Amino acid sequence: MVLHRRNHGTRTFKHPVCDTCGKKHGGVCFRKIGACFNCGKSSHYIQNCPELKKEQGAPKKDQKTQGRVYALTRQEAEASPSVVSGIVPISGHLAFVLFDSGSTHSFIACNFARRFDCAPEMLEFVLCVATPSGESLRAKELLKSCKVQIENKVLEAGLIIFDMHDFDIIFGMDWLSAYHANVKCFEKEVVFNPSVVQHTLINRIKQEQSSDAQLMKIIEDVVSGKRIDFNVSDDGVLWHEGRLCVPNS
Repeated sequence: MVLHRRNHGTRTFKHPVCDTCGKKHGGVCFRKIGACFNCGKSSHYIQNCPELKKEQGAPKKDQKTQGRVYALTRQEAEASPSVVSGIVPISGHLAFVLFDSGSTHSFIACNFARRFDCAPEMLEFVLCVATPSGESLRAKELLKSCKVQIENKVLEAGLIIFDMHDFDIIFGMDWLSAYHANVKCFEKEVVFNPSVVQHTLINRIKQEQSSDAQLMKIIEDVVSGKRIDFNVSDDGVLWHEGRLCVPNS
């Protein structure tokens, strides 16, 4: 391992190329031993990692959290068997996207993030990301609730602002597992579980209904028996003739 110091004082670490995965990283190759990419344990994979869930759930301020990406450039993506790329609308902007099941988190390029109207928020932890070049880079800001349009569905994503140039967005295992998305490398496609996507959309509409005074009044009338042209499902969602009631806003 060779240690380099940049002019501005930031240290970067260079590791040799791994014979198994073809990437540069330190320590044991998690792919070789079939271990979790986050904690290194062989009892589970990263989408079920309890340590990652703890980190995402309630991290301490200024706590350092480890992350990893397997491809940051088009050349690295072409050489990796576990990624799929494409053009996807994100909050009204067309983005060149990489679906990377080897990435622990989801990222947005610094330049692309500047196109969004919403202001970034500070992460409650410092994310140290291991890159294919062997460097360890830090990320501290997040864009929340970005709208991802997949066919006729709109999904949400929290994207960490990161210094990359070939891709606008990288969707990692945190986002892919949340929507039960399967990256099919041979077919070069990403398949989403329809039931999971449907459940997520219904929950989102339910939240929007709760902030709409007119719909809440109708729900009260349905529950009290004053209206029979609407119905409220067991999960508290308002329906009309078999269709979800979506707020105008």
